Amino acid sequence: MDRIIFPKDFFWGANTPIFSLEEDSPNITNKKEKLNCFSKNLNKQIELLKKLNLNAYRFSIDWNYMSLDQYECIFLYRDFINKLSEMNIEPIVTLIDMNFPFSIEFWNTDEFKNEKNGDFLSAIKNFVESMSNKVQYYSILNDPMVFLIRSFLFKGKERLAIISNTFENLFSLYSRVYIEIKKINPYAKCSISENFANNLINNSYIFNNLNKNIEAIDYFFSFFDTLVYGKNKLFEDKEYNKSSIDFIGINFNNIFSDINEFDKLIKAFNQKEENKSKSRQFRLEQVLKESSKRFDLPILISENSIEQSKEGFTSNYLINTLYNVNHFISENRRVFGYIYNSLVDHKDKNLVLKNGLYSVNFENQFFTLRNFAKIYSNIAKENEIRENYLKYIE
Repeated sequence: MDRIIFPKDFFWGANTPIFSLEEDSPNITNKKEKLNCFSKNLNKQIELLKKLNLNAYRFSIDWNYMSLDQYECIFLYRDFINKLSEMNIEPIVTLIDMNFPFSIEFWNTDEFKNEKNGDFLSAIKNFVESMSNKVQYYSILNDPMVFLIRSFLFKGKERLAIISNTFENLFSLYSRVYIEIKKINPYAKCSISENFANNLINNSYIFNNLNKNIEAIDYFFSFFDTLVYGKNKLFEDKEYNKSSIDFIGINFNNIFSDINEFDKLIKAFNQKEENKSKSRQFRLEQVLKESSKRFDLPILISENSIEQSKEGFTSNYLINTLYNVNHFISENRRVFGYIYNSLVDHKDKNLVLKNGLYSVNFENQFFTLRNFAKIYSNIAKENEIRENYLKYIE
């Protein structure tokens, strides 16, 4: 077998989802103490990254903390990014993570219907201006189509018009943020990221009940299609002004929570007899091929994981995934990075999602590097899947 070498400028990274304010500091009410907790959290991430051979780190702006003290948080983020730069780690910033507990009503307030988008856009501008050219990669929105399908499940058929309006408001917000970023840093690369994981992939069939005959893959590519072509298959009767996008962000997280209300609804829907025959579980490489076919744009695998407690994110899965990515690149497809999700285990309400490079004992805050993470770190260091790992390839 030929040597499995990646491009010399390939991004090897980790992602950190938003840590909720309540989980970080459940018993702290003082603003100063909360911000101190936030600062310690950022410093802990730096400490953990030092033990890995990664050259990229993707994290989301936490709007809980930003709402406490915007300028203090921006200062802390700037210091955090400076430390990443000192470690030769490329920061990839998610500005608006739709997995944050935003309500659909939030995106339909007057603030998101006017020209300026009020304080929210102002805070984003302040952040980007403060970072200047220190940040070259932005994911403006994370999982917007997942957010919309979640909202539809909770709100019901009568809310489809609101979902359509929300899509337009998010599209408009993206376009304005993109313009503002380019004014401040013309060389920055901007995109969105969307989760195509197979526990979500069947959800678009729900729209068939509304005469929305759309394949799942088309549903989850809707935002990208609109940015590039000014139209999509979800709202076929509408035309949009095309916007700009610099790369495609692909999330592929096979994480399923029996506590999460959204996941419960999905599970119930997919178990219905009439929906079982419609089940289509896509592999990451299939999504990459579809993206490459649709768009002449570079691709970042912005999140990828399997929850260890469910299927086991084994060394076998990791190496086979990276091998397939390398094969995809060898066919002259433009994948420029792989970001593992996430750096550490994290909590979803009372459930611990064991998908981290580090396992976490939440009682004593003890972090342990998992075995597959050591393999991932070695591959990143060598920029190559060495011969001793080839035994894992199926």
